[in-house]
Parts: sequence; C-alpha cells; structure tokens
Amino acid sequence: MPTVWFMVDDTDSRLNYTGDSRGFWSPVPSMISDSETGPTYNNTLHSAIGNTSVSFHFNGSSKFGAYGSLVGLNASVLESPFCAIECTLDGAPTEVFQQTTITAATNNNVLACRNIADNSTNHSSSGEHELIISVTYFSNPTGYWSLDYITYESLVNPAIDGEILQVGNLDVANGTDYNMLTIGPGWGLTGPARPGGKFLPKAFQSNMTIKLNGTSLSLYGDNFGGVPNATYKVDDLDLPTLALENTKQ
Repeated sequence: MPTVWFMVDDTDSRLNYTGDSRGFWSPVPSMISDSETGPTYNNTLHSAIGNTSVSFHFNGSSKFGAYGSLVGLNASVLESPFCAIECTLDGAPTEVFQQTTITAATNNNVLACRNIADNSTNHSSSGEHELIISVTYFSNPTGYWSLDYITYESLVNPAIDGEILQVGNLDVANGTDYNMLTIGPGWGLTGPARPGGKFLPKAFQSNMTIKLNGTSLSLYGDNFGGVPNATYKVDDLDLPTLALENTKQ
C-alpha cells in the first residue's frame, strides 16, 4: 500500500515528557469536558503546568500534525494567546499556530504545529525523526495548554499491527492523498483540496467510502445545521441512522 497516517495518543510510551523546575506535565483523565470543537482523543490529555517540552521519535515521511486542548481561565480574554508553542523536527523549526481560546469552555482539537508538503519549512526526507514540542507561557497566563495527540505519515508500504489510523484530515494532507478514502459525487470543499480545507456535502445523498482492514471506525466532523442526519453501512449491513448535532449553535 502507499502511506497511512498513524495516531499517537498523549499516553503513548514513545513520548518523553520533560520540564524545568517550575514546569511539568500533568496527566488529565476524561474529566476534561467535550466542547463544540469535539471530544479529546482517547479521553486523555497531558497538561503543561509551566514551561516544558515533550519529544517524540518516529519513522515516517516527516509530515505530521500535533494537536492540543486549550482551557481559558477567564472568559474575558478569549482569542488572546497565553502561551507559545514551538516545534522542531530534527532540530529545524516547523510551522506553528497561535494558540487562542475561541470559547469560554474547553477548546479541543486545536492544531499546534505541523510539517506538510505545502510549507516553505517542509522537511522532506523520509526516515527516523525527532519531534520536540516546547511550551512557553506568557506572564500571568490566563489558561493552560494540553497535548492531546500527534498524527504522522508513515513510510511507503508500512507494516500495520493494531495501530489506529487517521483518514481525511485536510489540516495535514491533500484530500487526494488518502488512498483509503473515496469521495463520491455531491461533495465540495471549503477551499482547495489541500491542508486547511474541509469536505462539505453540497447535495442530498452525498456519500464517501472508506476501505479498511480493521475492527472499528469513528467518524468526526462539523455540522453547521443544514444536515439533520446521516446513514451509514458496513459492507452490506445497513445500520441505524445517525442524528447529527449542530456544532455551530
């Protein structure tokens, strides 16, 4: 097969959490609430309490995305950053994003940094890599940042043994790069078929197909209120209709 995208939870033993005398990482269980930005992956987080860092070694194409959660302690400072994220891949800086809260509640699935083909900072070599994510809080921070998960692209024809894969995330890959995913008629894009866009149904009975060899499948997305429900089937088995909650109320 070509490549796949692996998911790495914050509890993965390959992650090495470090910090100075004022900062450390605190594991956070599923008590972190869901929000309009979705749930946390695997119901776990590692919260950065002070200035700290985490490193991750992987064997892949060098493309990755790191996601976290933001909790604002003061609703009056929404959209004001309280920390800076710096990511380096093999010692070179990658693209990073300003970390700001958009809701007074928990902000999940927030892209912190990435390395993609479209970036001028792209590191294109395949093989062994070291990713370091550093967190630096500003003076008197009004919230805290937590690592949720990392997704990265494998080498060509990877050996797969029970890993969780991600498909269709346009934050980190072109829409045509996911060989497991086939987009049927009736779908459009909020922007071009490259990182930053989203697949959006433009007609009733829009459909897409995912081919996989595995045991389970989870579906994530945004609903702007125009689609009340969806149907799905596994192989030839019709399953119950899904009621889609409006995530943009």
